[in-house]
Formats: sequence, structure tokens, C-alpha cells
Amino acid sequence: MSLLHHSLQNAWIIRGTLELMSPLHIGVSERGAMGMDAKVVRWPDGRPVIPGSSLKGVLRSFLETVGQNESLRNLLSPEGPPVCIITENPCGREFRKKEDRDKWRRRQMAIPTNGDPDPDDGSRGSWDNLSEEEKAEIDRELAEAIYRSLCPICRLFGNQLFAGKISIPDLVPEQGHPTEWFDVRDGVGIDRDTRTARNGVKYDFELVNPGVVFPLTVRAMNLEDDEQAWLLLGLEALRNGELFLGGKTSRGLGSVRGIGSWRISRMESRGPEDIVLHYLGRDEEEDYEPWVNQVMGRYMSAGR
Repeated sequence: MSLLHHSLQNAWIIRGTLELMSPLHIGVSERGAMGMDAKVVRWPDGRPVIPGSSLKGVLRSFLETVGQNESLRNLLSPEGPPVCIITENPCGREFRKKEDRDKWRRRQMAIPTNGDPDPDDGSRGSWDNLSEEEKAEIDRELAEAIYRSLCPICRLFGNQLFAGKISIPDLVPEQGHPTEWFDVRDGVGIDRDTRTARNGVKYDFELVNPGVVFPLTVRAMNLEDDEQAWLLLGLEALRNGELFLGGKTSRGLGSVRGIGSWRISRMESRGPEDIVLHYLGRDEEEDYEPWVNQVMGRYMSAGR
């Protein structure tokens, strides 16, 4: 059985710290106070925020891109569909419409339950004639079929058909002072024809200063082996400064890297005591990096 959401099979919590290496702009849409054209997202108490949804989007985009490398996909996820670009060609399309899912159920109802090929002798019959247990079983089979149709990135981050397995709370600095957090820059509009500054088009945008530190927490449940590898590949790219957050990244904004010692706690056993200890926050934490080496070592040649 695939690792769906109906039962708890494993749980991960990864904790680390991200430091801004260049200014960051993740803006709000409305015009800010005092005429500011583009303020950054803030916590209610005024601290800057990196929305967890923005970070998930950056991780997903990165993994979708590198996942187009067929050799990499065959290394990490040799079975199942190829990695999709969800905004262009999402996987699971055969189940996207309700009528398609209903058609799948009807096909399942026509399957003889006793191996007899005669649909009038042993078939499940019409939906209304099924028991609640039989309906639930067909729906479980449908969920399993949908899951198998998804690429590993859609299983991790979710799509229209399946809720993802990863959650990232908003990142908010715990130390510092507002006078150290923010700066303002001027920008000018560019004429698309002349590629020069457009007369009279000037705007201000707010930045979070380099050096601000954001604690990071990544939670995951029911990870398959290949999903562990894809998640760690994305987090390592983030930790090593390969990914950029927010807007205006072409100007060098949004560079981050992981600092300090990252930690991981894993609940791999489904025993009741292990589950209780995990959700009480009392399970054992480990160094993150050796676990990365252990997981990724399954896919690497000896000595690498």
C-alpha cells in the first residue's frame, strides 16, 4: 500500500536556520504607509516574514526543474510517472474531472468479485446497490490509483487531487530590532521599447537587510524512500545558497543560506509510545547532515 494520508506511517521534523546573504523583498500587493509602493510582508508585531508558502513554491520549482533531467529522475524515482511541471503539464490529468473519477468507479464496479468474467454473475452491480463498506473500498482503490498517477514532486507538495506531505510554517526572526531589519530602495520603470528609464515612473520598495536570521521548520509525514531523497535534495540546495527567495532575484536579491547546526527528529515506528513521544516533542533529535548522507548514499556510488 502506498503511503497515503489515511494512516500515520512516519513523521519528520527538520529544524534549521537561514541567513539572508543579500537583501530580500517579499512584498504585499497594496500600497504601504507613507506612500511606500512595495512594503515587505510583516508579522503583526512588525517583524519581517518569509511566508512558508513562498519557500515551498521555491523548493517545488527547483525540484520540478532538476527533475526534468531524466537520468536524475531514473536514479531517484525509477518507477512511476516522470516529474511534471504543474503549471504546464500536471500529472494525474486522467482523474482531474469528477466525471472521470465517476467513470473509473463504474469500471471498478463491473469487475467480477469472484473471478467470473460474466458481469451478471459476481459483479459489484450499480453504486446504489453497494454496501457502505464496498463503496469505501472502491474509493480507497480510487485514491490509490490517483496516488500512483502522481510524480514524486506532486506527492511531496500536493496538487489539485492530493494534499501534499510537507508543511513549512512562516519564518519570522526571533532576534534583532526593527531598525536593523529594513531598508528602502528606489526603482525606476523601464520603457519596453527603448530599454531606458521611463520618464516620471519612479517607485520605492522596502527590503529586509542582509544578515537577518530566520529559523526554519519543515514537517513531513508518510514519506516514501524516493520522496525523502527529493526533499533532502531541495533542502540541501537551499542550505548551500543555491536558491533565491522573493522578488527581484535577477538583481541579486533574496540570496539565503543555511547556517549553524541543523537537526532532525524522525518517527519511523508506528508504536503508540513512539507516536506519543513524537507529538509531545520528546523524541530524539539527530544531527541533520549524517542523515542526509545516509539517505542520499542509497543513490550514490561508493566513495562519493
